[in-house]
This record gives sequence, structure tokens and C-alpha cells, in this order.
Amino acid sequence: MLLETKLIVWDEAPMTHVHAFLAVDRLLQDLTKCQEPFGDKVILLGGDFRQVLPGFWCLVVGHWREKSGSTIQLSLQCYPSIQDPIHQLYSDIDFSSVTPQELKGRAILTERSMEIINKVLEFMPGNETVYKAVDMVMSEDPQDKLTFPEEFLNSLTPTGLPPYELKLKIGCIIMLLRNLAPSKGLCNGTRLIITKLQQNIIQAKSIDGTETFLIPRIPLIPSQTNMPFKFKRMQFPIRLAFSMTIN
Repeated sequence: MLLETKLIVWDEAPMTHVHAFLAVDRLLQDLTKCQEPFGDKVILLGGDFRQVLPGFWCLVVGHWREKSGSTIQLSLQCYPSIQDPIHQLYSDIDFSSVTPQELKGRAILTERSMEIINKVLEFMPGNETVYKAVDMVMSEDPQDKLTFPEEFLNSLTPTGLPPYELKLKIGCIIMLLRNLAPSKGLCNGTRLIITKLQQNIIQAKSIDGTETFLIPRIPLIPSQTNMPFKFKRMQFPIRLAFSMTIN
């Protein structure tokens, strides 16, 4: 089927890692015994190109050639390197008097989400509160608990889980990671503003400031991991939302 294929449509291309493109490229070259990119097959890349487009992906594409034989030239000026995205996005904000309306429409799309989040948190006034999670291996085998100690579990942050050390300040923009009360609008991806930080409860209000919610600690289990075991994390189901890796 691949040999007879004339056109391959690849959806969500901007969100795909470069290794996937290289693997398909090598596969088609081997099957067709043709050294042209993708074995001389036509590849139509689709998706939202306003999403994060990694620089290394652009550079690799820039070295491939079109069917006509001409080279695609990509100027580095088209994809400028932002040395300090925090300064460029938040330098005009006075965090001592900032309003939710000023923050809710701003976010940095990046692959280094946690690093940038911590830097933005330093700009904000007030005392930082750190909530540490409780991690445990979900196994009846005592050997698993010895093989994967709690210190090792603390170092993990699988996709969809909050970090072991959740650092927050009053006024932060957060995003829910679970559906807590869909009928009230508390869904996975909902953004809120922290108004009070307590030991076992976090109080937050909606972005428009019309409703107030209480967020408890809950047990969280990562849905997909590459690890040979399952573990549970007891933590608030939220992340800071100054930067995101989603569209």
C-alpha cells in the first residue's frame, strides 16, 4: 500500500517530534529504494502552524528539497530566538497591582514550561507557599517499594500530573488537571486565580471573578507512562498557567 500511495496527509504536524519525520523518511526511502526525501512521495503537512513549532524541526525541513529540485531556504529572521520571553511578555506589568484581566490573556507557549513558570513566579510579590505531594507505588509486591523508593517517585512529573513540589502565590493563574465539577465549569484545562492558600484547601476564583471554588488534594494516577510500574500522587490537581504546552 505504501508503494502505491501517491499522497500522504500528516495531520498535527507542528506538534510532531522530528524523530517521527526522520523515521518515516527512512522507511519510505528503504521501501521505494529511492534516496529522495520520503522516497519521492508527496507529503501534505496539516495542523495549526500557530502552535509551538520547534526550531530543529524547521531546520531539518529547510534541508529537504521540493519535487522541482529547488531548495527551501528558511531565514533565521523568520523564527527569531527569544532570549527572555518572560521580560518580553510581562515587563509592562506591575505585579504588585496586577489585575486578573491583565494576566488571563497572556501565556508563553514553550517546551520548557516548568523552568519559565518558576521564573515568572519570582516576579510576583508575596510569600511563596510550597505544597509537597505524597507519592506511593501501586503494587502489592514489597520488592517494588524497595526498587522504586519514595525519593525516586518525588523526582517524577509525568504528563497530566502536578509536580511533587507545587509552588504557589496568591494571585497566580492556575489550570486544573482533572474534571472536579464539570457542571460548575471545573474541568480539565479550566483556568482560575488563587485567592487563598491553606494547608489542605486552595481557594480560587474564576477568571472573570464571578465565582469562588475550593480545590482539595486528591489522589492522582498518571494515565500513560513509560515506567514499568504505577504510582499514585496525593496533590492538588493544578499547575501554574503562565506558560503552556497546549494550543
